[in-house]
Amino acid sequence: MISRKAALDLLERILHLESTLQPIDRLNEVEVNSNLGSALEARFIATLARRVDVTKKVVNGKPGYWLITRQEPLRAWELEPQVKLGPEHGVRVPTVPDFVLRPVRESERPLLGEWALYLDGFGPHWAIQAEDTRKRLAVMRSGSRVWSLGWQDLTSSGTKPDSVITDYVLRHRQ
Repeated sequence: MISRKAALDLLERILHLESTLQPIDRLNEVEVNSNLGSALEARFIATLARRVDVTKKVVNGKPGYWLITRQEPLRAWELEPQVKLGPEHGVRVPTVPDFVLRPVRESERPLLGEWALYLDGFGPHWAIQAEDTRKRLAVMRSGSRVWSLGWQDLTSSGTKPDSVITDYVLRHRQ
């Protein structure tokens, strides 16, 4: 049984999101994001879970995660999937990062910032690198940070990532 206060809090959150609702005739018209839960994103969450406590939570009205650090200072971060960033967020080139990472406490956000996370496999993105770069620069110019990860950055459990940059620098250090 849910308490009266919890029910009122939930109703208040629902009403706060009223402007985002869209009428539909049938449930099968609801767009399901097929990218959420991709193999690379699943590996990303698994990699994070080896370093921080990961809890499934509703973040801004959709399934997301809370990440809690295991070392002092303990901090809670929210990981929101598929955030549409555009001019209303100060991002001149519209983009949808795979995740946005930000502190749960709004008071920590000015200090720690917000991160747009892109988890891109080379195959789908090799031909659109210029457009991807434009989008990431637009996010950076808005004041957010950008973190781009690929398969080589997210290794299987217990193995060291093969960093393209590190390999290149070590091979050509002379």
